[in-house]
Amino acid sequence: MKKFLRKSANILFKNNILYTKLYVLFSYLKKKELNLHLCAGHLYEKGWINIDTNKSNKIDLIMNMVNIKNHFKNNSIKNIKIIHGLSYLRFHESLDFLKDCYSLLEEGGMLTVEIPDIKKLALNIVDIDSLNSEQNYSAYLEALRAIYAFDLNQHKNKVKYFTYQFGWSAMHLKCELEKLGYKEIEIKNPNYHGQRFNRDFRLEAKK
Repeated sequence: MKKFLRKSANILFKNNILYTKLYVLFSYLKKKELNLHLCAGHLYEKGWINIDTNKSNKIDLIMNMVNIKNHFKNNSIKNIKIIHGLSYLRFHESLDFLKDCYSLLEEGGMLTVEIPDIKKLALNIVDIDSLNSEQNYSAYLEALRAIYAFDLNQHKNKVKYFTYQFGWSAMHLKCELEKLGYKEIEIKNPNYHGQRFNRDFRLEAKK
């Protein structure tokens, strides 16, 4: 019953424009800064405004991340974080979205992205010359899993899932962000999703 009431409240209020504006105002007055955690999924971060389209997740605002420009003012956001979410956008959508993020960030504000690195995944696949061993098969499937964004339970249970729309490498994302005006761009090891250093990357960039 509680789950049903919470889900109903999400549908009725959290995607409401007035609710969004009031929540953003309250968040700012509470901390004097706005930090957005986009495509939050099941990863709820305290001190951040957790945003996702999935109403069943524990989030603060129901919103497609590409629409944040319609709900926040330019130069008003301290930090924007997207963990394993950017690749769900097509290439041209990603560029428009990253441009919007740049406009929304305040001077010195930080954009943080973590996603699988398509270059690492390609190298991982190339290094596997046979699938006869369980180790090689698992490594090969892990690379494909990271490219297409599915988990093994979804595969086993034949569950439908949303696949990634584009594959980023760290060097490519850094290149595009530099064109958009981002600076002090650093490529680091990932902090989330098991810290798979041979699969993912973390990128931090400032406005």
